[in-house]
Amino acid sequence: MNKALKKIVEGVLEREPATRDSDKLLTLKVWALKHPELRNKEFSFVDFSRLFLRENVPSMDNITRTGRKIKEQRPELRGRLYKSRKEKEQVVRKEITLL
Repeated sequence: MNKALKKIVEGVLEREPATRDSDKLLTLKVWALKHPELRNKEFSFVDFSRLFLRENVPSMDNITRTGRKIKEQRPELRGRLYKSRKEKEQVVRKEITLL
């Protein structure tokens, strides 16, 4: 795991509770921290595309994978929806075993 990315993702998860339940929001916040120019109104989609294609922004996969690993290690950073998802998981598991 990239230590620099881990530090950024962990910081976002600590400061922004809404990112704990939204991979998309987590990704956007990380991108905005790594590239403040994204907040500039003159920075266009074409500019972002060039930046993204040069691989100067971490991929959504890397960000969300890092977030999952952090939440595994630090349960207090799990989102509000974590418990309900786990409960639903148990129901589905029981249903599958009945088949």
